[in-house]
This record gives sequence, structure tokens and C-alpha cells, in this order.
Amino acid sequence: ILVFDIFGSYKKTIPVKTADPFQVTEEKIYFTSDSTFNSYDLLSFEKEKIELPEKEFSYVRVQDRLLYVGTKDAITVFEIK
Repeated sequence: ILVFDIFGSYKKTIPVKTADPFQVTEEKIYFTSDSTFNSYDLLSFEKEKIELPEKEFSYVRVQDRLLYVGTKDAITVFEIK
């Protein structure tokens, strides 16, 4: 992921490789890679694999301390503690 400043000048490259959509929050980037859900901390630069209750999923979204996991049959909502 390439990062640019408000003037469009290149700042840095974040080492996240995914062909799937990803989500950016104020502190983290959430993405899937090799059928796993991961986060990349923008402050500590650490990558973390996040275990999900659902093993097969179509998409994952994080919003307001809730984790939405979409499968081919349903959407399940989990609380993040």
C-alpha cells in the first residue's frame, strides 16, 4: 500500500500484500491474505494474524468494536473485547 501526503507526494510503502479489499481505520489496516484475517498497526508497524470464529468467509469488516464476518449463507456479528 502506497502512502502519500496531502499534496500527493510519496511518503512510504506499507508492506501489506493482498488482492482483496482492505479496511483502513485511524490505527490499523485490516486485510485478508491466504484466507486469513490480519491487521497491520500503523503506529507500531506490527502485523498480526487474527483468528476468526468462522473458518470460511467472504469478507470481514470492523466497525465500532464489532466484527462483521460474511459467509456465503449469513452475516455474523461478534463483539471485540
